[in-house]
Amino acid sequence: MTSTTPTVVGPFVKATASGQQDACLEVAPLSDGGRAVRDSKNQHGPRLHFTPAQWAAFTDGVKSDAYGRLLRVNQRNRRLTLSGGRPPPPSAW
Repeated sequence: MTSTTPTVVGPFVKATASGQQDACLEVAPLSDGGRAVRDSKNQHGPRLHFTPAQWAAFTDGVKSDAYGRLLRVNQRNRRLTLSGGRPPPPSAW
C-alpha cells in the first residue's frame, strides 16, 4: 500500500483577531480536505497535518466548548482565537 502525504493547496492564514501578535498559528487547506497547521514565527519549520475527520472533530469540540475557555470561535468570521489573547496557565488545564 502506498501512502502519499497531502499537499498544501491554499494559502496559510491566521486569525484576523491576532493582529500583529507573534504567537499565532496559521492554517491552510490540504489536498485531501484536511488542514495543515504551522507556527507563524517559523513558516519554514514543521507542520502538523490533520485529516478531514480529525479537523472536523477538533472544530466541533471548539464550537461545543469542549476545550473550555482556552479557545473560542468568533461567530462573525468563524475563526478560532485564544480567549483573552493568551492561554490559561497549565494549572487551569
